[in-house]
Amino acid sequence: MKSLHAGTGYVRAQVKGSWIFSCYMAPSWTLEEFSSLLNDLVEDVRDHSPAVIAGDFNSWALEWQSPVTNARGRVLLDAFAALDVELLNRGSTHTFSRGGMGSIIDLTFATSCLARSATWSVSETYTASDHRAIIFNFGGSSSAHSNMPTRTHYKTATLEVDAFQLAIGSMSVSGNAEAMAQQAAQALQHACEVSMQRSGRYRRHNAVYWWTDHIAKARAECLKARRAYCRARGTEAHASLRLRYCDKRRLLKRAIKDQKRLCFLRMCEEADRDPWGQAYKVVMKRTRSFKNSVPTEKMQLTAIVSTLFPYQQEWDPEYTNDEDNNHLVATITAEEFDTERSQMENIIGGPIEVSTLTAKMLEGDTKWSAVCSFAENVGTRLRRMERERNSLQVEAAR
Repeated sequence: MKSLHAGTGYVRAQVKGSWIFSCYMAPSWTLEEFSSLLNDLVEDVRDHSPAVIAGDFNSWALEWQSPVTNARGRVLLDAFAALDVELLNRGSTHTFSRGGMGSIIDLTFATSCLARSATWSVSETYTASDHRAIIFNFGGSSSAHSNMPTRTHYKTATLEVDAFQLAIGSMSVSGNAEAMAQQAAQALQHACEVSMQRSGRYRRHNAVYWWTDHIAKARAECLKARRAYCRARGTEAHASLRLRYCDKRRLLKRAIKDQKRLCFLRMCEEADRDPWGQAYKVVMKRTRSFKNSVPTEKMQLTAIVSTLFPYQQEWDPEYTNDEDNNHLVATITAEEFDTERSQMENIIGGPIEVSTLTAKMLEGDTKWSAVCSFAENVGTRLRRMERERNSLQVEAAR
């Protein structure tokens, strides 16, 4: 343990490459004090990652199974929304109890890189305190969770019926009743994975491409001014605080607008150098409802590639059809697709073959999108050339 630091309401230490923040937010603090100290904590966490933030926050929110969301809970959620952290609390077991009453006020947050392999539970061990012990583990399974079945939830609104039917149609079971039931459950889970999005844990969305520290600071000031304005209703300071809040909101909107314009111009410059970069991702996010699952099965990928690039007989440049007018014969020469072929070979790093394309499509969304775009461009040109050929034949027949 090293790099110890004590701030108001928390202490920080580095343990095996990770930063541990132990917090206590006293219930006697006013909402303004609570918000100010949370902002200090958030600024410290920004500079120290990966991080675990745990402690007694004395806040209620529906996100961690409290009956209601109180003012401190809303302030906490707003403050942590600017961080790449996930809530690890699971279930509705009370972490604090006194006089037969209980609540969930002991919270554990972790940055996303740690949360992916984290386990969390409320211990039954006696602590001689009103607070129960919290056990969380990173990078492995704890004894408290080793025998617990994992549950996965899906967003049914994102169901793709065709993908589900295709995945479930290839299901085959054999063996005794128990083995068949297990195989059927695995096949059903696989069908859900390829046809629906998972319902994620409580976590913020990834930061938008135009987000900066300056905008984060302006947003924090705007939220602080709004809270002061709302709390001052019915007082003499209400009008002045309203004007102050409007000024802060106007500055925030202007900062966002200016940064969006700057990022747009930057993406336009980068689009020519990297057609599958940030500009492509931003546009595709606008044009589809959710990120489709990329097929990973070799047989399915081979079928897709074979459909996109069907086998054709070798083209004979000397072939002409005497029944048609010789000078109207439309022949698709190899040179016409030199540009597309060169771009595709540079992307996949080899010749354009079904096996090579299938392997590259498995590497990720970028290669998958590149292959689909290549097939669409070639298909569009072929259809256009076919229409031109048919048009010339009609004119010749006249």
